[in-house]
Amino acid sequence: MGRLASDDLEARLSESLDSSHLDWLLGDIVAREETAVNCLAVISDPHYNPFFSPLFFHSVQNIPVFIIKVQESEDLLAPNYQTVKTIQQVRHQGCTFYIILLTNGNQAVRLLRFGDKYRLLDTRARFVLLHDQRLLEPPAQYLWNKMINVVFLRNIPGTLHYELSTVPFPAQIQTTLETMRINIWRKGHFQSGKSLFPDKTRDMKGHPVSVVTFPHIPSTARSANTSGEEGEALYSGLEVEIIKSLSQVMNFVPLMYEVEGGDEWGERQLDGSYTGLLGEVMGGRAQLAIGNLQHSLYTLRLVDLSRPYMTQCFTFLTPESRSDNSWQTLVLPFLLNVWVAVLVTLFLGGFIFFSLAQFHRYLESSHQRHYKRKHNIQRKMAWLKNLNLATFSLKKKQNFNRRDADEESGNQQGVTPLMDGNTMKESQGLFIFEELENSILYTYGMLVSISLPKMPSGWALRMMTGWWWFYCLLVIVSYRASLTAILAKPEPKVTIDTLYELVNSPVRCGGWGEPERLFFTTSFDPDIHKIGLKFETTPDADRGVDRVASGTFAYYENSYFLLEAITRYWNRTKNNSLSGKEENKTMKNRNLHIMSDCIILMPISIGLEKNSPLKPRVDVFIQRVVEAGLIHKWLRDVMKESQDRYLSQQKEQVQALVNLRKFTGALVALGVGYGISLTAFIAEILHWHFVIRKDPLFDKYSMSRFYFCKKFK
Repeated sequence: MGRLASDDLEARLSESLDSSHLDWLLGDIVAREETAVNCLAVISDPHYNPFFSPLFFHSVQNIPVFIIKVQESEDLLAPNYQTVKTIQQVRHQGCTFYIILLTNGNQAVRLLRFGDKYRLLDTRARFVLLHDQRLLEPPAQYLWNKMINVVFLRNIPGTLHYELSTVPFPAQIQTTLETMRINIWRKGHFQSGKSLFPDKTRDMKGHPVSVVTFPHIPSTARSANTSGEEGEALYSGLEVEIIKSLSQVMNFVPLMYEVEGGDEWGERQLDGSYTGLLGEVMGGRAQLAIGNLQHSLYTLRLVDLSRPYMTQCFTFLTPESRSDNSWQTLVLPFLLNVWVAVLVTLFLGGFIFFSLAQFHRYLESSHQRHYKRKHNIQRKMAWLKNLNLATFSLKKKQNFNRRDADEESGNQQGVTPLMDGNTMKESQGLFIFEELENSILYTYGMLVSISLPKMPSGWALRMMTGWWWFYCLLVIVSYRASLTAILAKPEPKVTIDTLYELVNSPVRCGGWGEPERLFFTTSFDPDIHKIGLKFETTPDADRGVDRVASGTFAYYENSYFLLEAITRYWNRTKNNSLSGKEENKTMKNRNLHIMSDCIILMPISIGLEKNSPLKPRVDVFIQRVVEAGLIHKWLRDVMKESQDRYLSQQKEQVQALVNLRKFTGALVALGVGYGISLTAFIAEILHWHFVIRKDPLFDKYSMSRFYFCKKFK
């Protein structure tokens, strides 16, 4: 907008010179930054309210303006309700330009401190303030590490000229803070066209930036055998790579250091302060924090977080038990209902074969009786035709009657009646199914691929045998394939893979600190809330993993950290065995297992100081490295060693080798057979001594006669 060209406005501008031209200067500043201003917030006291004249509003007529008038006696460190509501509305609208004109410098400092503490002022917006030495004293100096887009206005004594200055960034503030002149304004003219609000975070000119961290996979890992020039530890990890790349882009030197005391993320103290990583950032001793910070409300209330660069699966590390069921190898290929179906089919098939054999024998007997009767009639008719004399015919008739009586008596004594060749041939294939026990035995033999001693006679039995072979083929192939798969599989494991299984298990649960416990205890999900009731804080990860290996604990963390914890546990147990230390016997049959179900997919971010001016540029950089795929590349590099070790261990466990333990099922079957046979043998001996020999007809010198008498008794 600049200056107004009309005669009327020129007159008003000349009148404003008597008021130190402050309204004119403010209008020029806003007009110069018009493209970056979406709305304007004005905070002033009664002394400076008149300076916002119609000239000023004419200069900013295209920009929404919020005017907040405060009293000179109002304590802006705890402002009244109306002031707070107006400031909240300004923040809600996202205003990017603030003009604060307060006569009392202490009042301005208290307002800025209040806005920074409760985030009611957008510290990354543009600020215009009156130059006051009280704003630059040590109690307020921490503000200028956050509010770097600020312009101080100071009237040059004896003139109507104004000096525009700003705070240097980055700069190490010692005792006093010296502002840096950026321009001079004189009667509507700026001395230079230099930008009043340059981007100071684009090039930090090699300034050192403190970065607090601690070892936490996959974000940070401490190198074991290397150190810096001054004995400082060197770090690697996903977030370390992000910080290194960011330092090259923004031209700063990262100074990484670990938190003291082993508090890691930190906990709230009785005085309201925090220890650990969060305490370092909140105290202003570190500008950046890397340590796998979760993008949660708990962390956001304390520090600023960058744009999430990835989401991690947070789950539990649970104990894994091995169950030795090798003695069940022979019955494992089929479920219980399948075994019941096979046994029922076996007895049903044997009964069907027996029934068909009996029916076929009945048909043969009927055919024999019919053939015999017909043959006798034909013989009698032939004799009657050849006899001429009645007496001879009568004699022959008597002879025929006597022969019939002899044949009938012979049949009663077991003499086989006259049969033709086909009948004798068919009867030879019925003996294998004529008794029920033999029928079931031969049916079972076909089921285990034992051929019949002779093909059965009768088309009904032959058709039944053919379809029974089809059934046996399907059962045998299925059983063999399943048995092969079971022998090739490793030992079965009992694991906890779902949230429901974990809730119903007797193991306790735990994690690194209080925020993790609050997540479970404040959840509305009933299962997660139940876990919160038995959740324990366990900052020592190695101790928590040892408790998991003992089978009494489940440790909560991200899946990458748990994978690294498993490999560390393997290394520790291996070193203990090599050093001769005795391992806990309860750990020998247990392994560590990561639950397949994720409790939550949590975004992970870089931590920054509250209201940090670095956040916009850090967010842009992280968005670019995510889109370029560098996050996945760095993550693979960090986890490569642990994943290779874990996969190699899994391959060693999954081997298609039949050892003696897997062969136990065959030995059990053989032992059962020996036991049944021995029992039957003992039963036969007992039956011989206590039943057969006690019989009155027993004669050891004529055993054939004894059994003949017992058979027809």
